[in-house]
Amino acid sequence: MQHRENTAGNTDESFSLRTAMTSPGMMHGHIVVAEDDEATADLLRACLTQAGYEVTVVTDGQAALEAVTTDRPDLILLDERMASRAGHEVARRLKASEETRFIPLVILTSGSGSEDKERLLEVGADDLITKPFHSTELLIRVRSLLRLGRLHQDLMDNNRELQAAYETARESEAKYRALIQDAQDALLLVDPSSATILEANRRARELSGYDEDDLIGQTASMLCSEGAAGNCQALIARVMTEGRAIAEGDGTLRCKGGEDIPIEIHASLANHHLGKPLIQALIRDLRPRRQLESERNKSERLAAVVETAVTVNHEINNPLFVIISSVESLQRTLFNADSGVRDKLERISEACRRIQRFTQQLSSVIAPVSKEYLPGLKMLDIQQSVAAKPDADAGDTHEPGP
Repeated sequence: MQHRENTAGNTDESFSLRTAMTSPGMMHGHIVVAEDDEATADLLRACLTQAGYEVTVVTDGQAALEAVTTDRPDLILLDERMASRAGHEVARRLKASEETRFIPLVILTSGSGSEDKERLLEVGADDLITKPFHSTELLIRVRSLLRLGRLHQDLMDNNRELQAAYETARESEAKYRALIQDAQDALLLVDPSSATILEANRRARELSGYDEDDLIGQTASMLCSEGAAGNCQALIARVMTEGRAIAEGDGTLRCKGGEDIPIEIHASLANHHLGKPLIQALIRDLRPRRQLESERNKSERLAAVVETAVTVNHEINNPLFVIISSVESLQRTLFNADSGVRDKLERISEACRRIQRFTQQLSSVIAPVSKEYLPGLKMLDIQQSVAAKPDADAGDTHEPGP
């Protein structure tokens, strides 16, 4: 009560109080006051309310813990000595909880000894105000602690946002890496400054025959055919200079065993999570495509042969039947004719049968096989084409027949 009267009657302090209350940096917030002395509680309520703060007053330590839990305040003013729970015990409970440990805590104490102050600071007090106190000092300290508390809260919010962004980035990177590893085509990440391989997915390792340890840290030229390392460097330079994706449709990949595999490569810029530009190389094995193209060519050739066989059967077999029938009739009629005539008729008959056999074989072609007829000129090897397996190479050549 004496403190309240002195404050009211002190002109200098009243002026200072008005100054503290009307300063441009004045902050507002919710303050829980835990004070069991009614007069002091009324003084604190009046002073803080007049300064624009929302004030909740409780009269014991247990009520203080419940009030803080129910409606999280921006600052707590806690009397050192109260019923139910002592101030230092309440302070210890508040600072032990993750929910309340960072709420600014001011303890009102009657003791002025250094040991008492050290004890209260050790249990978690952010500041101490000794009774009796000046309202100006109280408001200045409250405002300062609120500012620090809000700065700390902003820092915590920023940390949470950064942590969330970091977790999102990690999840995105994990998904990206999973996509890379599960991709059907080979993928390499290459440092453009040194052409060093930084990452190789599962398909790249399968295709090249190298283990991950064999690839990572090596230059991309190890996968180039002999004499083609310069092409690799040139491709990287083009992507970096032009800043766009570049496709090379006719290349080779040198495998661990020395085999050169035909490939198609798409190189583009990829941003590393640290902002460093990288080269992403997508490598596609062209062997399956070329196998399909070969099968398609075989099918097209076979279709052409079938069309030819149908045409031959239609255009040749009918008149050929007439010729054969006529020759056989002449042979019967000229049975006693000169042997020279009979020989000529026999040669005609044999030639017709040969044509018949050819048309029959042409209709039975399984897979067209070529042979050289003259230099630079090929013809269908009818015998091999009839006997060939379906997967025979349509481009096989054989010695010319008689």
